[in-house]
Amino acid sequence: MIKRIPTYAVVAGSAWISRIISAALQILIIRLLTDVLSASEYAYFVLLTSLTGWYNLSSFGVGYSLQNYISELRAKGEDYRAYISTACLIVTAWLIILVFLLYTASTQFAPTYLKQFDFLTNELKINNFFIVGIFGIVAGITGIIYNIWYSVDKGYLSSIIPAISAMISFGSVYFLSNFSSLNDKLTLFLIVYVAPAAILPGIFFIRTAIRSWGKGHTFQTIAFKLIIKRALQFGVFGIMAAAVVQIDYIIMSQNISSEQIVIYNITTKIYSIIAFVYSSVLTALWPEFTKMISNNEWIKVRHSVVKYITFGIIFFAISSVVLIFLMPFIVGIISPKLDIVVPVSLLVILALYHIVRIWTDTYSMVLQSMSDLKMMWLWTPAQIVLNGALQFLLSKQFGIYGIVLGLILSYLLTLGWALPKRFLYHAKQDKAKEAN
Repeated sequence: MIKRIPTYAVVAGSAWISRIISAALQILIIRLLTDVLSASEYAYFVLLTSLTGWYNLSSFGVGYSLQNYISELRAKGEDYRAYISTACLIVTAWLIILVFLLYTASTQFAPTYLKQFDFLTNELKINNFFIVGIFGIVAGITGIIYNIWYSVDKGYLSSIIPAISAMISFGSVYFLSNFSSLNDKLTLFLIVYVAPAAILPGIFFIRTAIRSWGKGHTFQTIAFKLIIKRALQFGVFGIMAAAVVQIDYIIMSQNISSEQIVIYNITTKIYSIIAFVYSSVLTALWPEFTKMISNNEWIKVRHSVVKYITFGIIFFAISSVVLIFLMPFIVGIISPKLDIVVPVSLLVILALYHIVRIWTDTYSMVLQSMSDLKMMWLWTPAQIVLNGALQFLLSKQFGIYGIVLGLILSYLLTLGWALPKRFLYHAKQDKAKEAN
């Protein structure tokens, strides 16, 4: 009898394949852009596109809230389609509000954020900021389709669509890069880079919403209250988490030169390929942990946590050693026209940072899968303050090293010990119940 491959394995496997494709295309895009843009122009491009990490939070936790409810209702054999319809209405209304807020904020924030690029007018900076923001918000809002797919065992689609988006972006950047003289080339590169990630999920989001509403599953008050209740927790926590991991470019825009920003961007993009292998496992396992915890299978939960953390640390340590030897060759391929040298010390400190993230992200995923965000609520605000202060102060002294050091210290002093402690609390509570 042929053994059925677990759903999470299919999802993780498809995520790895899709990520390899996307990552390869992202590297090639860097090559294309650094061939036609100066270091300052590419740094400008990097600072604007780095904001997509913030825009991905546009659903304000509705996607994760919906994902957990669908998984729980499916485990009980109950209908969940009214939750999908209600969630689609919620984020559609939120989209309109966010676009208005972006329009009013662009004129204030863009000139300050992009102040070091004095070869561009403030008008162009504001326009570019708004354009990237529009596509980023749409991508963040319609991205709840990925949460829906994960919860109904179609998570492989959540990997395939981003890969297709990356292909379209690469093809578009390649097409534009063949024109030696372009009017407003930075704006065009920005549009073709960010637009596909918004358009493709947007199409599936509209299709899913129309199908749900067409079958009579429209707004449901109970579903609205339940989704919003959890979404508020996920949304606020998401913003707090972003204030930790997405603040680096904001600080660098004020303290770090264009050349150092380019080095940081290229190095962290390469490391993100390795990190994604593990993060895709966590994403795929989220519904599985929700089901195990719902069924009180805590022995399996404890064993799984130890297994995956061990796997993650060993995998990343080996990958980092290999990367240290290959980095000069990789950088030479990615940006031959820019004089970039990545120090081994930077690679080592980034490896340590990602190992710390493996530890904290695993416990974070398990706690979020049971909708327990208590420790995140208590300690993330402290981490935000620590991280911002440490990155700002250390980056003035140590440049991009200070950015990474600030991240490491902020995790170790807060969530690095608080999340495991909360997990052990749940495990001991379950053990006590079993004893009784």
